[in-house]
Amino acid sequence: MTEELNSEIVQKAVFAASNLLSYRPRSRYELQQALQRKGYQSGIIDAALTQLQEHDLINDARFAQLWVEDRVRSARHSRLKVMTELKQKGIDRDVIDDAMTHYTANQEIEVIKILLHDQPLRQRYPDNNELHHYLSGRGFNHAVIRAALADLAN
Repeated sequence: MTEELNSEIVQKAVFAASNLLSYRPRSRYELQQALQRKGYQSGIIDAALTQLQEHDLINDARFAQLWVEDRVRSARHSRLKVMTELKQKGIDRDVIDDAMTHYTANQEIEVIKILLHDQPLRQRYPDNNELHHYLSGRGFNHAVIRAALADLAN
């Protein structure tokens, strides 16, 4: 009876996690946290997540890759910001490093150039020093900022 009850609870946890995955891809850690908030015990959560992983519905490497691609496409985030977001989502450092190979310094320069075409941003920070400070505060590295500003000046 207890095993049957546990199996039923695991299936409910699988369903709850699958429902979350239907909205957007998520890391294993994100799903674990969500299931904990819903009151599931750790053994049930582990069993549910293992089932989802066995069916390839959870894959942190694929999740990290998609996350990086989305952040590059949205053209608003520095490499540092993307890496920090992935770390907060419980992705291992090795997986983050692999995913970040698809976000190059040249792409980061292009992201800055896209940001700088935003007229309100240029009006708010007309001075390049202020703009440099703003961009470095968003996680962009100084060399990349200088390269982007130099490209725009030409």
